[in-house]
Amino acid sequence: MDHAPPTKEAAERRGVAGDMLGAIADLVAPRTCAGCGVRGEALCAACRTELRGSPLRVRLRADVPVPVFACGRYGGASQAVINAYKEQGRTELSRGLGDSAAQLLWELIDLGEIPEPHDTPLALVPAPASASAIRRRGFDHIARWTERTTRVLSASLPPGSVVMTQALQVRGRVRDAAGLSAGARAENLAGSIVAAPLRILGGDDPAKVWAQMRDGTRHVIVVDDVVTTGATMAECVRALARIGLRTDSAVALRAA
Repeated sequence: MDHAPPTKEAAERRGVAGDMLGAIADLVAPRTCAGCGVRGEALCAACRTELRGSPLRVRLRADVPVPVFACGRYGGASQAVINAYKEQGRTELSRGLGDSAAQLLWELIDLGEIPEPHDTPLALVPAPASASAIRRRGFDHIARWTERTTRVLSASLPPGSVVMTQALQVRGRVRDAAGLSAGARAENLAGSIVAAPLRILGGDDPAKVWAQMRDGTRHVIVVDDVVTTGATMAECVRALARIGLRTDSAVALRAA
């Protein structure tokens, strides 16, 4: 039987509880770096630097009709950090992941790949997690670090210049994409990503943000953690188009 997905408030409470448990555990056993295992920090300076990487334009097998960028290739410390965050409940890593995405976006702005937010405000749309994944992890793993990215970018910009908009959700059941071919990934996701009741972080006027997204005066960016074939990003772009929103670009922490 399908269960209703947890509310945003419930997911946030679980995430806070996870952070508190992590802090208590850290008093008992010293924390180790998720990237290399060195004791002392959740993410050491060397792995933090590696995680940030450098902008990479990604070529995908799926038909994603917008430019797709990543911080670098999936592997090494970045793979270890992302897996520890997603599958081991190390929610404290959302800070490093969010900072990495913010750095990528700043570099893309400097390169002219993404418009300057002072002139064209940005809307970050996290790829949605399934209800079962949120229940298993206790939090929405992409939305959590995207919140951090939004706050980091917004710190030096006028209010509302960068917002996170949770405009999408997963409908029904989808299989874990690990091990699936490009065609199977696309078939698995077809029609499964749909519009969600719009939630906005960082904007004080949701109606204005929505209007800007619809009329194209706000640059819409789909964000994901790891892009492999591009099936998820392609489905997100199609889902946004069905509700009248044009996607302008997409970014991921890593490209596999």
